[in-house]
Amino acid sequence: MEPPKIILEFGLASDLFWDPLGNDEIQAVAGHGFSFVEIWGHMPWFDIYSSSMATDVKKLVEANGLRVRSVHAPCEAEWDISSEDDAVRRKSVEEAILSIERCREMGGELVVIHPGRTVASEGDTAMAEHDRRTTKSVESFKDIQQAARDNGIRIALENQWANEVGGKEKHFLRLLDTLDPQVVGICFDSSHANITPGTFEMFGRVNHPIITTHLSDNHGTYDEHKPPFTGAIDWLEVLGFLLDTGFRGPWLMEVTNGGHDPLGVLAKMGTSIEKMKHVFAQISGSE
Repeated sequence: MEPPKIILEFGLASDLFWDPLGNDEIQAVAGHGFSFVEIWGHMPWFDIYSSSMATDVKKLVEANGLRVRSVHAPCEAEWDISSEDDAVRRKSVEEAILSIERCREMGGELVVIHPGRTVASEGDTAMAEHDRRTTKSVESFKDIQQAARDNGIRIALENQWANEVGGKEKHFLRLLDTLDPQVVGICFDSSHANITPGTFEMFGRVNHPIITTHLSDNHGTYDEHKPPFTGAIDWLEVLGFLLDTGFRGPWLMEVTNGGHDPLGVLAKMGTSIEKMKHVFAQISGSE
């Protein structure tokens, strides 16, 4: 039996643009080989409290021949579903659920969620904080997972770097063990993996499928969010690894540049698409 074919479809995270999406931006995205977008669920990019904004974005994207496939739930400022401040945690869960509802309204399929924010403790006390806050994240996901079921949306739990909640293998696997693989899959972030030793080995021990990606490049030190093939990541290894897990696409890139020259960065990402296609051809032996 032949292996499943690779889906040569590519998407863009909307936070490359540091303003709400407009027609010019969406036309440029389509013109550089992308066919879907992930909406970054933060103001001023997108207001997850606004159903009317979801309607407008859906119309804008579809008018240019693209689609919204996913939404990235908030993950900045005070947002933290692992917070030990219960008011912060409850509000963060509420905003994750709003992200799910907006995703459904835009015709999307999944919502990417971080399991928590940075751990404040250091040294011997850090692991105890990881443990406590993972417990809070498990509690939060009870409501988030049910909301996903109710809305027909899947959740993609993103792998983190080591000082983030869920960034250590034992905590990431503990969290996944509480979640239904029919509802929750994994968002594989290549830059996080490149700065967190042991990530690839960890994925050999998970039972949940990879259902989306955040592909970007870096030099192994911090999360640079560069276009693929412009840093130090071995893309033959990474893309081969993803295919070995059974993931076949589509392939979402999460590239930012601090709001600077988004159209210039977008052109580089068009080149990234062509290089990815070349790597896929190498792997499949079709060249």
